Amino acid sequence: MAFQEVENNLFTYLQQQTKISTLELEYRDFEETYLLALGRFQSGLSPVSEALLQEWYYLGVEYEWIEANQVLSEGLIAIYKSLGGDWECTSTP
Repeated sequence: MAFQEVENNLFTYLQQQTKISTLELEYRDFEETYLLALGRFQSGLSPVSEALLQEWYYLGVEYEWIEANQVLSEGLIAIYKSLGGDWECTSTP
């Protein structure tokens, strides 16, 4: 039973790391798209609604990234607890 708990926590932690890597790529893409849309708006080539929409998508991915990092930290805590967890963590992932 304890081994299964450790295995499940490790699996979840590794999945979350993969999700964060994907979100970081998305974040960069949406940031670039938002900055381009903002530049087009500031140049008078597109309406403000386009820039605001791109900012909305950009901030949405940023929020997902923040949440994913929180889940990753919680996953690390779960791993420590399932392993017996009396250690002090001096660094975070």
